[in-house]
Amino acid sequence: MDFKKTKFGKFMNCRVPASKRYQPTEYEHVANCATHGLWILLGYVAMGAVPALVILSMVERTGVCELAVGGVFYGVGVVFFKSDGLVPFAHAIWHLFVAVGAAIHYYAIWRYLYLPGTQLQTSR
Repeated sequence: MDFKKTKFGKFMNCRVPASKRYQPTEYEHVANCATHGLWILLGYVAMGAVPALVILSMVERTGVCELAVGGVFYGVGVVFFKSDGLVPFAHAIWHLFVAVGAAIHYYAIWRYLYLPGTQLQTSR
């Protein structure tokens, strides 16, 4: 049964052949990359501003170094993620960087927030 010949098929668009698809000009491609890069940069700045204010107001800053090192591993991993297809096994390398960054963050939380041997006191 051909779906295109049913009463619902007339509302479905067929895939456009490659020769008739819209191809952005080089200027449009550069403009898209620049605007996407700007929005990504602004997003990272916003995501970093609020935690930075919290860290600056902290009395005891133990564990911040581990969080920063984990963030660096995540950031370096992005380079491999974006070079997928150019660098052999780039996607697998990216996964390794993400795993190491997550392990460092986990260690920082375990070491500085989850204090082994101490019990939390509650009101009851």
